[in-house]
Amino acid sequence: MPSHPELERLIGTAIVDGEFRASLLESPATAAAGFSLSAEELDVLSSAAGDSLEELAAHLYAWITRAPKFRRAPAIRWALESHQTARIAV
Repeated sequence: MPSHPELERLIGTAIVDGEFRASLLESPATAAAGFSLSAEELDVLSSAAGDSLEELAAHLYAWITRAPKFRRAPAIRWALESHQTARIAV
């Protein structure tokens, strides 16, 4: 899976900092200003619709698992999608 360390850091910060989390959900682009996100990451973050951190993280995960670099490994994608489906079904 492609690595997105700044997105991981952003989500990690939102998990532990309630004020940052509220800011991120209200205005993702503004909240992300302190992070070194690529233009593509910032676009995806800004387009994420959701009322909770869980919804935002799910949107980012869906994007990451469909990123072009990831598509080159269909067996891995299938395994992750099957795992995700199994977790949802439980």
